[in-house]
Amino acid sequence: MGRVAASFVSPASFVSFVSFVSFVSFVSFVSFVSFVKFAESISPVSLTA
Repeated sequence: MGRVAASFVSPASFVSFVSFVSFVSFVSFVSFVSFVKFAESISPVSLTA
């Protein structure tokens, strides 16, 4: 159990985990922005202030 925890907190897995989380958040942010732009293009009312 201790070995699994030590290997899980190793710098390599931590860096890969952080890069994976940042990649997922970046992709979700880009898809959200494109969805807002699409909603603005099909609706006469602008969603952004």
